[in-house]
Amino acid sequence: MSTTMDRLPPKAFALICDHLLYSYAEPNTLVTLASTSRAFHEHALNTLWHILPSPGYNILVYTLPVDAWSAREINQPTASRSLWDDSPTLRTALSIVRRLVATDLTRLKHYSHRVKHIERPGRCALRRPSYTAPSFDVDSSVLQALVQILSELSDEILLPNIRTLDLEHPEGDQDILYPHLHTIYGPKLLRLTHHLVGLTPQNAHNILLASLARSSPYLQDLELLAPTPSWGGLSHHIVNFHRLVSIFTLGVSISPEALVHLATLDTLETLRVAIDFGSCEQLIAICRNAEGKGYFSHLVKLDFSHAYNLALPAAILRAISSPALRHISASVQFGKLTSQMIKELVESIALGQRWTSSLQSVEVQAPWLVPGEAVTFDALRPLLSYSALESVTVRAEGRYLFDDNDLNAMAAAWPSLRVLELGPNNADGPPKPRATLLGLVALAKGCPDLCSLTIAFDASLNRIPSARWELRPGLGFEQRTLTTLSVGRTAVDDPIAVAAFLSDVFPALRRIYSDHPVRWVGAPGADIGGIFDTHHGARWEGVADMYLPWFEEVRRQERTWAKERVLNSSYARAED
Repeated sequence: MSTTMDRLPPKAFALICDHLLYSYAEPNTLVTLASTSRAFHEHALNTLWHILPSPGYNILVYTLPVDAWSAREINQPTASRSLWDDSPTLRTALSIVRRLVATDLTRLKHYSHRVKHIERPGRCALRRPSYTAPSFDVDSSVLQALVQILSELSDEILLPNIRTLDLEHPEGDQDILYPHLHTIYGPKLLRLTHHLVGLTPQNAHNILLASLARSSPYLQDLELLAPTPSWGGLSHHIVNFHRLVSIFTLGVSISPEALVHLATLDTLETLRVAIDFGSCEQLIAICRNAEGKGYFSHLVKLDFSHAYNLALPAAILRAISSPALRHISASVQFGKLTSQMIKELVESIALGQRWTSSLQSVEVQAPWLVPGEAVTFDALRPLLSYSALESVTVRAEGRYLFDDNDLNAMAAAWPSLRVLELGPNNADGPPKPRATLLGLVALAKGCPDLCSLTIAFDASLNRIPSARWELRPGLGFEQRTLTTLSVGRTAVDDPIAVAAFLSDVFPALRRIYSDHPVRWVGAPGADIGGIFDTHHGARWEGVADMYLPWFEEVRRQERTWAKERVLNSSYARAED
């Protein structure tokens, strides 16, 4: 006899199971559903096993015959835990106690083919509210036994349908796992994130990449988050990946040959890499001869870093042939920037006006500006023709000199701007910042979506025409998206008046940050400058924490009274 349940399409069962898993339902709800409903059985199992916490094979131990493994509870000593370690003190130690045979894998195979993703335990908990991350100490005997039996069975793979892998495992297992990666994780792997901090066996990472290139020919996303000396052979193996869509190497430099290989991939959309200082001149020469070679033809996001200067990122930008670049980030790891360096980079972006309709984000970072240097509007002027920009960031400690006319020009050129960061401006002494509170009003009117602003300005009230105070500083205009304002070392003499101005123009403003160093009066090393900074830092805290909420309440009351006056006037006219 046919029922309504029988008429549901398979996708409906899968959606119901997904909803139960990614909600606040009891953890055992899906288990109960799988064991009591024939219609839901397979779908519930697929959902339960869809994602496992890294490294994945630890959970599968429980599907082996009970006489093949042991689990014992151990208490992690409190003294061995760091102050920020919130992992459970009670952990489960898993180990294999006998040699595995082919028949031991029967039940394991029933579940392992359902696993598609392996994530770090913390990420699993974020995605699944009812999930409690298990705490395992997996003995190396587990991986050793699995690798041994799978190698004997030749064509068997532990997780044959894995798509994404966030690799995090005990540090002692690398010499076992890396050479046998192809026996644990299958050829359908599309995304690998390697997250390992600590010492690794000699040449272990090179073995991993060689194994990965051989076992995962369809790999699209590669993230290497373990900057250790043993990544020296990274560039040698990158040339073996031909379908990469995204590559991210944190702190690991790649060679010119590897970069040229990536440049020729017509699949590559995201490039986040660093280049070794010794390769700079060679790569600049390659980029100068890139015309007509179609380098980076489909690139969408570029995040490029160099040890000491921006010359190489600028050269890379000139070599890009993609017509749809949306995000550009260039950073210097250890050197100091000048305004001219930033200008040359920006001119490389603006060369040929290639991305005027696509470019959304430009970011330039360095630890410091050269002493005595100041970033001015002239460095950013070539970007004014890029009307689609949503984020513009220049981040390096030093001095920034932008006036109200500059802010007016930015507001007119970038109507979609959401983030503008020009700083931190933590330079002391003259010249003072040139922009005023009126420049902020210009940004408010020209950039209705602006939500985060970093800029130092002159908060002196004598720069504001008296008419502005009589008619309201914003002349009745309100920008309701700005929530965060960073002011660098902007001095503030009248915090109540500044708060009144800001709350009138930016009624949604909630957070204000300053870079004034806070020192207690009389503390060792305190001087007049320190006391000065302490006063201004405390005043900005008062603006954010005390005065803005006061004025917000006043504005709310004013709006309530205005509505009441309108209603009373309407009633009076109706009676007449």
